[in-house]
Amino acid sequence: MDKGVLIRTYRKQQGMKQDDLAVGICTTSYLSRIENNLVTATEEVYALLFQRLGKVYEDVQHAHDEMVHALEAVYQALVDDKPLNDAQLALLTTKTTAALHTMQQLIYARYLTREQQFTQAEAILKTIGQPAFTKNRLTTLYIGVTTYYQLSTGAYESILVTEKQENAQRYFSRTQSYEQAIYLYHVAFAAHRHYQFSLAAQYIEKAIALFTHRYRPLFQLKLYSMKGVILAALNRFDEAMVEYTAGVELLEAVPAIATNKQWASIFNNMAFCFEQQKCYKEASYYYQKSLQAWDDVHTMINYLRTLVFSGDVTKAKELQQQEHKAFTAEHHQHQWALLAALLHQTSATQATFQAQEEPAMKAICAAKHKELILHYAPKLAEIYGEWHQYKKMAYYYQLAYKTSEELRVHD
Repeated sequence: MDKGVLIRTYRKQQGMKQDDLAVGICTTSYLSRIENNLVTATEEVYALLFQRLGKVYEDVQHAHDEMVHALEAVYQALVDDKPLNDAQLALLTTKTTAALHTMQQLIYARYLTREQQFTQAEAILKTIGQPAFTKNRLTTLYIGVTTYYQLSTGAYESILVTEKQENAQRYFSRTQSYEQAIYLYHVAFAAHRHYQFSLAAQYIEKAIALFTHRYRPLFQLKLYSMKGVILAALNRFDEAMVEYTAGVELLEAVPAIATNKQWASIFNNMAFCFEQQKCYKEASYYYQKSLQAWDDVHTMINYLRTLVFSGDVTKAKELQQQEHKAFTAEHHQHQWALLAALLHQTSATQATFQAQEEPAMKAICAAKHKELILHYAPKLAEIYGEWHQYKKMAYYYQLAYKTSEELRVHD
């Protein structure tokens, strides 16, 4: 319990000066240090200060501990991605003591992030500000919540910078190993999205080691999937498929987590693994299974790309003409336009094709989607080569080479 903050809060509420509160108990300077958490007083001193403020120390302690327990239960539900009941939601917005306000607001920001209310979550985190990192609960909550927010908003580099500069994982040494594993999983996720695949592999292995023998099947599934994605990025495709297969077996064994969305996700990952190897038949098979489980625009674009690159024009045109959900990411729209250009390339003029592909590739390059650049640049170079536009051909081959080197050096 943050006794010093409580004492200061109660004193100010009553309009009492430090001199009046401290007299006969301790010096005024010592009280000031207590209120600023610079010293820890004896239990007797705390009891006397609370008594003078008209509070029973034991009652204050009990109420505080109960509130902490309730807030921790809400945070655990959020971490486990469980729905909150009305009482738990109310707990996040009910006025509380100054000592618990920061904890409550951090957990509320975590909830808002999960609900994709990013503007409100950001406002709370800015108001709180980064505390001085110490091995206490507020530090781990702050790191955990901000990491989740940054991951959700694509600020991957910020996560990696904090971990590198602060060695943030060390502050979790007193928390449950499950919570440590979640943080390390998030760092691995950020490293992968920032194209630091070897670093991502290191963190996912740490997360797995900490999570061993825990029964939380949904998080276990996330570990299987994330490790598979990282291994595939490192061109360790057979090892990646081992992880994905383990994920499939887990879904078959635990019906409680076997939602259509989870099936779709694992099948999409398996398909992408085959697509990376240019095994388009297998990739198409798993993309279809993914779409049968969950109608997702991201998977649909992946499937369309596979059909276009494999030369299955008939199926590609049928898929492109189907109604689809709204694009959920900017690169979806650019890929859609680029794939349309590639699909109709044989019947389009060179000028028309170039007018379609250039804005899409420019946007993909500006957003630094390196994996997408490596997908499309060689194909575009090949097409321009067939048209004897050697300058454009050279440009795209050079772009592919440069991007490949950037990934190699970055990793």
